[in-house]
Amino acid sequence: MPDLKIGVIKAILTLEQAAESSERMCVRYVYRAKRWDHITLYLNRAQLLRVETRRKITTLCLLFKILSSQCPSYLSNKYNFRSSIVSRVTRAHDLLHVLAHIITESYSILYNLSGTLFHIPFLTLPLSLLSQCP
Repeated sequence: MPDLKIGVIKAILTLEQAAESSERMCVRYVYRAKRWDHITLYLNRAQLLRVETRRKITTLCLLFKILSSQCPSYLSNKYNFRSSIVSRVTRAHDLLHVLAHIITESYSILYNLSGTLFHIPFLTLPLSLLSQCP
């Protein structure tokens, strides 16, 4: 029996590649660029972000909404702040959060989310969870 996690990861990578490819094709169409021309110049000229960068920004905005509004409660309850867990003085900032595991309903896969001061990894959630946020 094939592993469901590997299949979902491959499907996500395929969707990412398809989104990036369609973005490049649209920019090439608008600027009438050839296939062998580098697309970065045209993306900078149009002041467009790459799909991956836009997705990271959207994910961070969603995380900010969840933490600031505490809604939806089933997601906001999964986050624990370091200041409420560790009582001793550490080098880490109090607002630096340690995130718990989140089990998505549609895929039933554990996403281990961890945030640090300089690096916040990409978070993938199904659209059904994203649409329930205000």
